[in-house]
Amino acid sequence: MPLLADTIVECGRKTLRKAIDLANSWGSKEKWRGAKVIYGDTDSLFVRLPGRSYKEAFEFGEELCRAVTADNPPPVQLKLEKVYLGSIMQTMKRYCGMKFDSKRQKKPTFEAKGLETVRRDQCALTQKILRNALITLFQDGIQGVKDYLHRQWSLIEAGNIPVADFILTGRVRSKYRGGKEGPVQAVLAKRIGEADPGRIIRHKERLPYVIVATPGATFRLKDCVLTPLELLERWDAYTIHSAYYIERVSTFTDQEPCGSECSPGSVRTAFPIACQCVSSTMPWLGSSLCRCQFMVPSMPQATTPNSFLACSIS
Repeated sequence: MPLLADTIVECGRKTLRKAIDLANSWGSKEKWRGAKVIYGDTDSLFVRLPGRSYKEAFEFGEELCRAVTADNPPPVQLKLEKVYLGSIMQTMKRYCGMKFDSKRQKKPTFEAKGLETVRRDQCALTQKILRNALITLFQDGIQGVKDYLHRQWSLIEAGNIPVADFILTGRVRSKYRGGKEGPVQAVLAKRIGEADPGRIIRHKERLPYVIVATPGATFRLKDCVLTPLELLERWDAYTIHSAYYIERVSTFTDQEPCGSECSPGSVRTAFPIACQCVSSTMPWLGSSLCRCQFMVPSMPQATTPNSFLACSIS
């Protein structure tokens, strides 16, 4: 079985390599000049088509599908899946864009893969603001994003956003390496257990919490964490820590490109993708991207799942 698995992976790699070479060779010809593969691994491929419309991207994808399918033995075939008009690639399997599913579609829809807009460890505030900021970026550019974020920050400071949007969640471990106290959710779990011995916090249980403003000059995050119910019960004594959510959860910056961490202080932000697009991927915002997929139908004698090779063209 290991030999069979390695053979399947190697065949997929060679098939992908041939598709990459073909797409790049088309980029040196007059019709599709500028087409270039910018990303590819075992099962996916992105090719940049600068200055092309989404209909031209569909045409390129259809031609590539026919050529690659003809170059491979049956039942391997390349299937055109979708087109992005404007896209941002952050890292492997983390990207977003305005998606077209067919040439007949008039307006694109926003789609994100692997970003904070779809991750469970982010609060609704982060997901909503990031999603809307990225859509605004594609439609109105950087200045539109800045105007939008300033409006959202004003709403946060004025207390005009529902408390439910500020709820964060974090997993709790039964114990931490070196006997450390652990992150804020671990401190909250310990406090809950001490207050109610009958409340059992299970290993890897995900606890909801909010960060509130507390009096005093020294800001210690672990002293500012409450459960949503505790906040509602003590609403007269506590308020949402607006500065924390603005600076550390929904910060937008036009500094140098960054990944999941942004300086200063290596604070995780909601807008790493926006940071990156400002200074490094702005030329890609107007490019078209289409997603194609190699498909091998399942066979009765096969003992492995269907194999897929995805290639996206931007």
